[in-house]
Amino acid sequence: MLIYVHSIWSEAMKSLRRNLIRTILTVLGLVVGIAAFICVVGVGKAGSARVEHELQKLGDNIIWIEAGSRATNGVRFGTRETKSLTVEDSRDIFSEIPGLKRMSPAEWLPSTSIFAVGRFIPEQFLRMAM
Repeated sequence: MLIYVHSIWSEAMKSLRRNLIRTILTVLGLVVGIAAFICVVGVGKAGSARVEHELQKLGDNIIWIEAGSRATNGVRFGTRETKSLTVEDSRDIFSEIPGLKRMSPAEWLPSTSIFAVGRFIPEQFLRMAM
């Protein structure tokens, strides 16, 4: 068994020496590929850490209130289909909750985007009342 393994090893080494340029390029490709992977993972983790840090700076003092969702025959249409909250409601909420420093009511507006190719795609835009 040991002779069999030794024979395989020696044939592999002879083949690598015979094709030296191919061997060097293969090793170089492996090294570059592994280095690129490590760099991409490092950049991704650094970006994630930065985003997490920025979110932590926001703190836990943000409140987002939307009108309840509408459901018809078991089909949920989402939160922007109900228009039951008004700007006056937001002022009442602001006055009734102690500790709030600022309030900005927002309104989702249906709109249409026009692209260079002439296609129309309906979208929603958020208008903030500052």
